[in-house]
Amino acid sequence: MAASTVPVMSSFHTKSIQRMAVWLSVLCILSAATSGQVSIAQMQNLYVSGFASQGFVTTSANQLLVERSSKGSFEYNEVGTTVQANPSDRLRVGIQFLARDLGLQGNNQVYIDWAGGDYQWRDYLGVRVGKIKLPLGFYNQGRDIDMLRTSVLLPQCVYNEGLRDFALAQEGMSLYGNLPLRKSGYFDYELWCGTLNIPDPTSSFWGGNFGLGGISSVYPIAVEAGEEYGADPSSVSVEYLGSSDEKVLFPVMYGGSFTWSPPVPGLRLGTTLLVGEFEMSTNWQYAVSLVDSNGNPRDFTQQAHYSDEFDIDQMCTFSGEYVWRCATAAAEFTSNVMNAGKSGSSREEGYYGMLSCRTNKWLTCGMYYGVYHPRADDRNGDFAVMQGLPDYAGWEKDLVLSTRIDVNANMMLKAEYHYLDGVALRDGQVLYDGAMAGALDRYWHALLLKTTVHF
Repeated sequence: MAASTVPVMSSFHTKSIQRMAVWLSVLCILSAATSGQVSIAQMQNLYVSGFASQGFVTTSANQLLVERSSKGSFEYNEVGTTVQANPSDRLRVGIQFLARDLGLQGNNQVYIDWAGGDYQWRDYLGVRVGKIKLPLGFYNQGRDIDMLRTSVLLPQCVYNEGLRDFALAQEGMSLYGNLPLRKSGYFDYELWCGTLNIPDPTSSFWGGNFGLGGISSVYPIAVEAGEEYGADPSSVSVEYLGSSDEKVLFPVMYGGSFTWSPPVPGLRLGTTLLVGEFEMSTNWQYAVSLVDSNGNPRDFTQQAHYSDEFDIDQMCTFSGEYVWRCATAAAEFTSNVMNAGKSGSSREEGYYGMLSCRTNKWLTCGMYYGVYHPRADDRNGDFAVMQGLPDYAGWEKDLVLSTRIDVNANMMLKAEYHYLDGVALRDGQVLYDGAMAGALDRYWHALLLKTTVHF
């Protein structure tokens, strides 16, 4: 009895602590917001800050962020608390706890978003260790900080929310620094290496690809079962039931970020490069029904193990930003080359242009237009058609209008409208299920509302 009681009690206490952490964060943030003052807690070089946000998303068709977006959903919230200490002038240590709910993702479980130490020996050389945020593009490191941008969502063609757990942070180390270039401005760099931990490979991008792979293997399973039992192919029926023991492992990744700030006030140009490898594995289950060579009906469950290795040959992003007075213009282009093991290699690409302008101290307006192609050599969607999907699964174009209202120093409101053409950024199984049901629309709209309080 004692042996079986321990894990139950441990699980109970873990969940209780997680709930307490979320609600304590909410209470602290709300008290800070209602005071109308920026109240960063400081005590002997210890700093505590945090945020909480609640969003609403609705679409005219398809899915955006959450499963039930076409009916309108409030399953879109985040709570974060950051603790940072500065033991010396050159050393900083910190940790951020985050709980988020995004449809089937997160479900408000608390986890460590980032944690580590940062020692800056000189302006031109510093080191970071721990779980550190990746500088992929100009805005990845600040993607959770609403006060840094006008839009609710960063352009999904470059900052895909379904890949957040892959792109946000790595566990390892990095070297960084700032180098003056005399009359040519200055140069910032960061070089990193480490590994990645995918907290939930059953949801979002990873879960969708596992599901699509399982569905795509129905025909080979049917052929294999028919050959084994000598069955007439027309008598073999196979239904995909799901997967189990999903694993996504990133043994090692390397990358670098380089930014040049020329002697033009407000202008910066940069590039990011990442290479690495990862492994995916799962067990697919199928319900098989057939009539064997002796005329006997057989119904059974069959399992198929899947595993594959992938090389990230190149994840490259080119970025530009220009800030002039109250206006900001930015553009980024990403090109990713993946060697998909048994499936061969392919290149995806995405790019966008963005403008925003702060019209007064409480109102900021912005817009951007983004384009994404999962296969850069198939802009017409012919490959999607070969997979049984509509051709507009081969692209996604997104025109976005955003507005932000700063209620006070600690609270903001945002509204964002999307007009979309294509569905390429929906995850694999969502695309397949929608295509089979005839429920994928090429042209569709989305509205997102969000409020954030922070201290």
